[in-house]
Amino acid sequence: MSQTKSKNISETEKSFLKDYDRKKFDAPSIAADMAVFTVSYIPSGNYRKLTSKQLQILLVQRADYPEKGKYALPGGFVQSNETFEQAAAKHLENETGVTNAYLSQLQTVSDLNRDKRGWIVSASYIALIDSFQLELKSGKHQSSAEWFDVYFEIEKETTEDFEGKAVRTRVYNMVLSCGEVKLNSKIKQTVEFNMIGKNISYEILENDGLAFDHAKIIAMAIIELKRKVKYENVAFNLCPEYFPLSDLQSIYECILGTNEGASNFRRKVKPLVVQTEEYSKENSGHRPSRLFKRNESAFFGD
Repeated sequence: MSQTKSKNISETEKSFLKDYDRKKFDAPSIAADMAVFTVSYIPSGNYRKLTSKQLQILLVQRADYPEKGKYALPGGFVQSNETFEQAAAKHLENETGVTNAYLSQLQTVSDLNRDKRGWIVSASYIALIDSFQLELKSGKHQSSAEWFDVYFEIEKETTEDFEGKAVRTRVYNMVLSCGEVKLNSKIKQTVEFNMIGKNISYEILENDGLAFDHAKIIAMAIIELKRKVKYENVAFNLCPEYFPLSDLQSIYECILGTNEGASNFRRKVKPLVVQTEEYSKENSGHRPSRLFKRNESAFFGD
């Protein structure tokens, strides 16, 4: 009988499983950490100007050791009865009150010395939230949860050619700020191109105030977010259900650091949106804007 048709375990396999010792190999603790992003709406102070946007990331201040007092990504340990995705969604709801956010796995980090408590492997995720949905909370191991403005730019870039490979190195300057709190980090990204593909590694050069290796995870998340906005149109996940195109455009510009022309932008997103009969509430100095919503069928991909 073929293996696909058989639902019974053979006696040999039963014997193997009975004698199998899971404790024979060291097992790490498993955690799920989330880089939760939103785009906030900042009043311009001038009624003639449109509201500007600011990319923000959610951080929590640790109330317990290790890294007590430092800021970290929200998250927690994965229980034995849940998947990575279930744990990430649970912790996201606990921190923000949001139950249906965009959630995408970023990378699994497993450096042996990343946590003083022992070998802890973390599956990191990117979450995107419309800022109007938020209800910030704090877990039992955190003293506060706050939104930090994100400043992230390339400080230095070099490219070297070697025999059979090329190496590009970038040093990123990252500043996360909330009121008077400023967290400064420098992260080096090394990309090696060779005959068999591409290898990317990250190193924390400087870190002031972020716990564990979260400066590296945040840098990876910001870089991936830029890629996803550019090629996967995830900026829609930072909008409410109905939105003016000017808001969507400013979210693209905020994250990518570009200056999109209105007409070019409208042509680019035309297949992705559906025009509604709704209008925004009239603001002083501005006419009401036509509201659009996402064209769900345009997001299937291949």
